[in-house]
Order: sequence, then C-alpha cells, then structure tokens
Amino acid sequence: MPDEFPYDVFLSHSAKDKAVVRPLAERLRQDGLKVWFDEWVLKPGDSIPAKIEEGLENSRVLVLCMSANAFGSDWAQLESGTFRFRDPLNLERRFIPLRLDNAPIKGSLAQFLYINWRPADREQEYARLLQACEKPELWPLSQEAKEHGADNKKVGDSSALQANPFHPAGALRPDDPTYIRRQSDTEFENMLVGPDRLISITGDFCVGKTSLMLQARRLLPNHLFFGGYLADCRSDDPQRFMKNFFKLFAGEFGAIDEWDDLERQANQRPSILLLDDIGEILAAGLEALIPPLIARFRNPGPGLRVITTSPVSLSAMFAHRGLRDPKFIKPWKCIHVSPFRDTELQELLRLLSPRSRELALKSMSVIKEKSQSIPLRVQGLCRLLFESEVSKASDQDLLAIIHDEKSYA
Repeated sequence: MPDEFPYDVFLSHSAKDKAVVRPLAERLRQDGLKVWFDEWVLKPGDSIPAKIEEGLENSRVLVLCMSANAFGSDWAQLESGTFRFRDPLNLERRFIPLRLDNAPIKGSLAQFLYINWRPADREQEYARLLQACEKPELWPLSQEAKEHGADNKKVGDSSALQANPFHPAGALRPDDPTYIRRQSDTEFENMLVGPDRLISITGDFCVGKTSLMLQARRLLPNHLFFGGYLADCRSDDPQRFMKNFFKLFAGEFGAIDEWDDLERQANQRPSILLLDDIGEILAAGLEALIPPLIARFRNPGPGLRVITTSPVSLSAMFAHRGLRDPKFIKPWKCIHVSPFRDTELQELLRLLSPRSRELALKSMSVIKEKSQSIPLRVQGLCRLLFESEVSKASDQDLLAIIHDEKSYA
C-alpha cells in the first residue's frame, strides 16, 4: 500500500451513469481532489482491467455510485472493486456509497451510511461528500471532546485543533475517541482473555459489530491479525473458495495450501482471524470452510482464534446454507450487539461542540426516534452538527439538522 496515495478518489460507476458522474468528477477536481475517472485516465491500447486495478490500488477513497444501472449487468465488476475498501483491517482507506436513484440497495451495502446523490439532494449533499473525500482538516476542538481523550493539542499550544472526530461510514479504529463502550464490550473482553477460539458477533446493520471486532487489535497487541471482508473470497467452487481463503494468511505465513499448514504456522505465534460478515459467503464456500474449522478449533487451546460478524445468528445463517447439524453451532461463543442505550447515546452526543451538544441532549427523543439509536446513524448526525457549528450555523439551523430525516440516512 502506498504511503501517499496518488489519487484521493476513485469514482466507480456504470458507464450508463456517465452523464451524472462526469460533472461530479469535474467538481471534485475543481475543489482540489485528485480524481481517478476513467475518461481522464484510460488511453487507446490500455488494458482496462489492469488500469482499473492500478487505479483502485492507488486511491485512498472509493466512491461507489449506486444505481439501477450499477446493480444490473455491471454489478459483479463494480462490487469486486469495493472489497479492499470495505476490509475492516484496511484502516487507511475509506468506502463511500453514493446513491444516484431509488434502486433498492444490494445486500450488505445496506449496512453502510450512504450519501444521497438523487437530483433534489445534490447541492445540499455535495459539501458532505467533499469533506468525506478530503484528507482530515483541522477543526476547533471542544473542551468536552478533549476531556474524552480526543485532544491532539501539543503542550503549550493554545490552538486546540482536530479533524471532525465523527464518521460518515465504516468501522471505527480501536483507539477512536468517538467509540462508545457498551455491555457487549465487557462480554467481548472477557471472552478474549479466556480460552475460547471461536467467537461470533451478531447484530443489525450499522450497530457496530465490526468496530467491536476490531477492539481485539487493541486488547491483544501481541497477536497477529488476519482477515478481511469475506465476499473477497466469494466463489461457488469450494476448492477455489478455500484457495482464496488461505491467501488471507499468505502475507505473514507464505503459501498456505491446507489446514495443516495453517495450524502449524498459527501454533508458532498467537493469531486471530477476523471474518467480517460471514453471511456473505456462498453456500458452497461455507460448506467447505465450517466443517474443518469446527473439527480443528472447537476445543479451547493455543493457536488460531476466529472472530466473525453476522447480521443474523449463526444458527439461522448456517441452517439457511444447509449446515443444520448442532455440532457446527455448539463451539461458538456468541455476543449480540444492540443499539445504544440512552446513557450511551448521551455519551456520544456529549462529544459535540457546545451549542450542538446542548441542543442534541435536549432533543434526545427526536434523535432516538429518527436514528433508532443505531450508532452509525448517530455518528452521521454528529458529523453534520460538528461541521455546521464550525461553519457558524445558527441554533435554528442546528435544530433543523436534528429534525431532518436525511441527517440519519
């Protein structure tokens, strides 16, 4: 991965949406971003797949333009380009879904907070998109945020500044100052210090499953971590799936061809495999993965440990894929992540700048109703409020943001 990305933004889109995406590319470029847009990069004689792969590798942000066209015949190619940006271990990149029309959002994309780019929303949403694509800028840091560990001010520096601490999409880093501990954190920590090797984290979309899973990197700093977004291994051929699965370990362990190789390597140093959204695996891949995984790792002990996330229980998901034998479920220790409790919601809102904080805490009932206390939706609201207060928005404007359904989309 490059230390400095040549491109700020890669615009992934269907060719049929070119008339919508081209003006956006031009506007982002005019505002100083380095944009990978196929019309500006591809030349006669270029290998299109190779140039796209090169562009993806060299881009910091992927903007996926979602539409009926994108979800049609172009979808397999467009989706394949998103995996490295959706990988929870890849903290240097950002994935931003951009909704161009009213087409239903595909599968697991529904868990990501998207930006509306339907005609009526574009002017209002552009500033939000631009800031999400830019490198972090400096903003005034509230005293409340400093008290919660978000202060990056140097000793003796009177200008407390920081990037907007709230997040429009994606999992939170293990040390993120806006990460709010919940009951599930305590359960997870207790499991990690114990001998269990198979841990399952379940919960609704956007509730914080992946963020909780990533806390393992903070809690177990001496472990090796592997894994990614499992759709990257997707195949309806069991042998090809397992070949892709073993590639997850190649960077540290070298070539891995079978379970014995993996177990031997993992026994030499404590290792954790993070499998985000295990439900994305096709039935053939799951049938190839789970039986040998259970056979080798069902008993407590040293070696490789596995942590998965899923929006549904493993029992329901396995049964749907044909793995109905209770032996495939019994070894897993399960944690369910719930939406914020009132005290947890208040803790996040208290990180806002002063005026936004006061208005948000007084509007708790509205925020609970519109966000359903889903952490990512509240993060999106807080990001908008933070930006708006820095821009000197009035109290009336801040209240309008709190009451606007789009602030939680």
